[in-house]
Amino acid sequence: MKLSEQHKICLITPPRIDHPDQFFRQVEDALAGGIRFVQFRNKQFSKKEALGISLKLRDLCRRYQSRYLINDDIDLAMVSDADGVHIGQEDFPLALTRKILGPKKIIGVSTHNVDQAVEAEKGGADYIGFGAVFQTSSKEKTELAGLQRLIECRLAVSIPIIAIGGISLSNIASVFKNGASGAAVISAVWDQDSTAAAVRDLQKEISTDD
Repeated sequence: MKLSEQHKICLITPPRIDHPDQFFRQVEDALAGGIRFVQFRNKQFSKKEALGISLKLRDLCRRYQSRYLINDDIDLAMVSDADGVHIGQEDFPLALTRKILGPKKIIGVSTHNVDQAVEAEKGGADYIGFGAVFQTSSKEKTELAGLQRLIECRLAVSIPIIAIGGISLSNIASVFKNGASGAAVISAVWDQDSTAAAVRDLQKEISTDD
């Protein structure tokens, strides 16, 4: 998967979606503001509920020609006809995931060190998620990779690297300076007063670093 300028920011859905109507409005604001890479991470809903959310997200993303991926759940990705799936180190093996989804779907793999990154590239991953680059509260158990490992990872693999973990307006530029192809964000968008404004600010921070 090639990351264009439009794919530099990956928006991951918030830990909880308590007000779906408001959530979908915020998603559309983010897409209208330029987000072209969305990942649905479900930690809240039943399979049936998650499917309803996923189908609406997929349709919104297609309207704006945005990539749409599912975190962890291969079944949901297939039923939703998502663009692909993002798997972790404890999820289904990459080879099996590729066999199930086929060659056309995007598969990203979470990695925390160079060995995992190299293994993911050799296994046929389209991109890797690398982190946590900074301290984050989105996951209880998080191995801190840091910027130095990100640099080492960039030297070791040629596929796109999406930096993740604690990325905010104040530090997003640094991950690009140290080898990332893109950055995944959660609180940097969802915890702000305006989703659209948050996206614009992040994009400006990246563009001023180019």
